[in-house]
Amino acid sequence: MKLKSLEAVTTPTSDLGQFTAIAAAYTVDRERDRIIPGAFEKTIAAWQGSGRRIPLAWDHGRGASDVIGSIDPLTMRETPEGLYVEGQLDLEGSETAREAWRSVKNNAIGLSFGYLAVEERPGGGRVTELVELDLLKVSLTSVPMNAGARILTAKAAALGPADDVAAARVPTKSDIELAAKIARTARRLGADVAYDVLGLPRPEQVLAAGSKSVASPEAEKRPLRVARFPVRQSG
Repeated sequence: MKLKSLEAVTTPTSDLGQFTAIAAAYTVDRERDRIIPGAFEKTIAAWQGSGRRIPLAWDHGRGASDVIGSIDPLTMRETPEGLYVEGQLDLEGSETAREAWRSVKNNAIGLSFGYLAVEERPGGGRVTELVELDLLKVSLTSVPMNAGARILTAKAAALGPADDVAAARVPTKSDIELAAKIARTARRLGADVAYDVLGLPRPEQVLAAGSKSVASPEAEKRPLRVARFPVRQSG
């Protein structure tokens, strides 16, 4: 398996760990390789028919703990710039994912993808042209290779579109833990009970604005004790 690293430029708009990106660009990289448009056509079709999500790893890692999220194959497409993808970082389950997300928001991260070269050919100027690639994984990495690949957006529903890095807020560890507990409570009790009856803030609100900014005084007193008790249903 070969790895290709690409520089990422971020434009954060939220704090849910969701992002869109150009994961591979069609420009010549620092290893003198150039991906030919259409190189991902077959691998996109294969992934979309597999029913699986593409692993999102940290810094080329191969261990289970290095998987910090996933790429949705159904969002992959080739654009004039390169391979477009949409992904999700596991902010709830991975400390590494949370650290990576902070780097994404600070414009201090790169993209890498692991692949097998199915077909390649020599090009002009000592460039190798990659004609067909089998995509194996995508990574976030601190070692970029190609400035053409970049993260386009990083999103959280509570904020909506934004053009300024300062518009996005990095959630604290306590915010993330609270949001995760609220989400579990909502799954257990039902969204109507958790949000409308009990008045709990929604997880995206906590991540975007902080628990102190979104919770009502009543909700702050009882946010998650209800999660400890079973819900009995009649019928």
